[in-house]
Amino acid sequence: ATVSQRFKGYIDDLYFFNRSLTVEEVQALFYYDQPSSQPTMQPSSQPSTQPSTQPTSQPTFRLPSSLQTGLVAFYPFDGNAHDNSGNGNHGVVRGGVTLVSDRFGNARNAYSFDGSSGYIEIPGQQFNFGSGNFSISLWLNPSSTQAAYNLIFDKSLYNGTSNKYVAGFIIQQVSSSTNVFRPCFYLRYGVEVCTNT
Repeated sequence: ATVSQRFKGYIDDLYFFNRSLTVEEVQALFYYDQPSSQPTMQPSSQPSTQPSTQPTSQPTFRLPSSLQTGLVAFYPFDGNAHDNSGNGNHGVVRGGVTLVSDRFGNARNAYSFDGSSGYIEIPGQQFNFGSGNFSISLWLNPSSTQAAYNLIFDKSLYNGTSNKYVAGFIIQQVSSSTNVFRPCFYLRYGVEVCTNT
């Protein structure tokens, strides 16, 4: 991707699966990492003299076993770009990328991308799913100012001579709209399939 096409904003909780997810699994991912404001089911026999009015900032929620099936990579961005799936698909932070608080206020648990030089490189072929099903889930918050067609994710082969993507897939913003995104798949040289979401 060229520098002018890089995403500007925040990204957190990035997942890659080599299968389709159910509606229930998508909902479980949406609530993953959310602090709980619910009281414990096992209260202490002695009340605290200074109870907290804030939910915990580091919940102890584990990914349900159904979501571990087909999990290729999971990037919680909790201080680094390591893959927490256990598959070792670690990312390398490049350029204008900084750790920030996530949507729940957990410090250093999301990344801010500057829209210019910032990206995370994940080397290897682990996201080449071929013609099989796959799912990608992430939380993002785009900046209010974006260039047209900024890339959020790019695992494609681009031919600069012909100015065409020739294989793989990308996820990008549609035009300069900050809330409309689309995946594009490159099935063979010059054949592009994009759908707006």
